[in-house]
Amino acid sequence: MPEIVERNFRITVTQVQASGPSKSIEIKAGGLGIGPRGLPGNSLSVVAAEVLGGHRVVTIQGLHATPATANEIAGITTGASGIGATADVVTQGLLTEGSWTWTPGAPIFVGSAGILTQSPSTVGPMRRVAWAISPTQINVDFGPTIEQA
Repeated sequence: MPEIVERNFRITVTQVQASGPSKSIEIKAGGLGIGPRGLPGNSLSVVAAEVLGGHRVVTIQGLHATPATANEIAGITTGASGIGATADVVTQGLLTEGSWTWTPGAPIFVGSAGILTQSPSTVGPMRRVAWAISPTQINVDFGPTIEQA
C-alpha cells in the first residue's frame, strides 16, 4: 500500500496515575515547526502509483479517483506528479485555479479519471468533493458517497 504522509501533527500520550503526578510523552513528527508553511487548509501527501494530473481527485492508493472508487478518495491534487513522486493533495479548504470556470454555489463531483465536474454521474456511485466559491475557487468538502440505481 502506498505511503500516506500527514503534515504537521503532534501526538501527546498522558498516563494518569492513582497517586502521584501524571506523566506525559509528546511525539512530534514531520519536522513540526520546521520548513515551509505548507498548503492552506487540510492536506496530506500521497505517493503517485500512476502519473497524476493537477487538480484531480485521487485515491489513497495514489490513483485517479472515479465515481466507482469514491469511497477511497484522499483529496484533490495541487499539481501533477510522476509515478513514485509525492503528490500534495488538499483534503479540506480552499483551492484556486485561474483556468477554472465553475458556477458559484454549485456542488462539484468526482468524474472519470479524477476530473472535477459539476455534472454528476446519473447511475452508480456519486460523491460531492467540493463547492464552487467563485469561477476560479472551490471549497474542498467531501460529502458522503451516494449509491444510485
